[in-house]
This record gives sequence, C-alpha cells and structure tokens, in this order.
Amino acid sequence: MESSIEHLEADNYSSWRTDMKVLLMERKCWRIVAGTETKPEDEKYKELRDFNSRKDKAYSTIYLNVSKAYRCVTDDIEDPVAAWKRLEEHLRPNSRASVIGLTNDQHLQTYSFTLNQENCYLYAKLY
Repeated sequence: MESSIEHLEADNYSSWRTDMKVLLMERKCWRIVAGTETKPEDEKYKELRDFNSRKDKAYSTIYLNVSKAYRCVTDDIEDPVAAWKRLEEHLRPNSRASVIGLTNDQHLQTYSFTLNQENCYLYAKLY
C-alpha cells in the first residue's frame, strides 16, 4: 500500500508530524523513530538486518516527505531519530527558532498568561 502525505513545509509541521507518524506506523518503522525499539545484538544477524532495513526505510520516508526547501535540514544525517528531532527543532511552531522569528516581527502582538502554573505566550501577527 503506497501512502502519500503532504510534504513538510514551514507552515504545516503539526499536521505533517501526525501524518508522518501514521505512515511510519504503517511501514513498521515508528517504534524505531520514537526510540522504543532498540537495535538488536550483533549476533542476531537476521533481526539486525531487519532492524537496519526498517531504520533505512524510516529515514527515507521522512526525508522524501519533506519539501525540497527543507531537506537541507536533515541531509547530513541518516539516522531517522536524529532527523525527526532536528525537523522538530527547526519547524515545530513553538520551537525557539520559530519564536525568535516571530519576536523580530514589528507587526506582532504578544499576549502572556499563566495556565496551571505554567507561563504561556500567544503570538498574533497583525496585518
């Protein structure tokens, strides 16, 4: 079954993340990316080969579902766990990089409030 999801862009990380998780689950690779399945011992050749094959499939699935403009974020690594984390760091809406980009905008209105003893911030772009 060949599934297709929308490529990751600057503005769709949240929906892409969910779609990618499901696609990786379908391909039996999600547990590797999530870090809940670890590499088998070297002596277990068949299991190790299967694990490495699924690990490669996980990375290629992630990479090929990122728009070409953002592939440079992960093109220097081949580990799906590291690729997943790096994409999150760069493109998650509430990541530091995104917040810094927002706070440098002169048309930005910032609201702060406390919810369940946690400081929360809301950013709204004014046009």
